[in-house]
Amino acid sequence: MIGALTEYVSAQQTDTITPPSKNKPVATYKLAGTEITVWQNKYEGKNGPFIKRTYKVVKNYEKNGVWKTSSYFDMEELVALRKLLDEVMEAEKNK
Repeated sequence: MIGALTEYVSAQQTDTITPPSKNKPVATYKLAGTEITVWQNKYEGKNGPFIKRTYKVVKNYEKNGVWKTSSYFDMEELVALRKLLDEVMEAEKNK
């Protein structure tokens, strides 16, 4: 899934969430203009607190001297994205 790949650390249903505006990324992975940012949020569920990590995928590029982001990838960029996703999943699987 391009845009947001979500990993559920717990299957508990949520009641409340720590506001994202107070959170900062816990990690950022980059390759060939593609960036995956990892966010970690604490939730309070029916069975107690748990953590959920989410992953934001963007492509960074420069146009007319201005840096922009996009969620659109051509085939070459998809190859780099796939490699980066594999690296992120390997690095994140035990967290």
